[in-house]
Amino acid sequence: MSAEQVAKLRSELDVVQTNAQVFGEMLVTLQPGEEDPQDFELLMVKIVLFFVLTFLNTMHKVKVKITIEINNSKLFL
Repeated sequence: MSAEQVAKLRSELDVVQTNAQVFGEMLVTLQPGEEDPQDFELLMVKIVLFFVLTFLNTMHKVKVKITIEINNSKLFL
């Protein structure tokens, strides 16, 4: 993996970790039925972003593994 790929992956992981932390904090502070509609909407957006970023991060890891496998197989051709 190149230094640029590692830096990008670390950046993406930082975003996911931050989103998870914010999500956790919001879950702790919000009481069911007492949340402000704007807070609830923000929570839903954060949840969606968290799962999208997690999915993209996973797909990126798969892509890197596949690329490595392809490159390794070309060495033996």
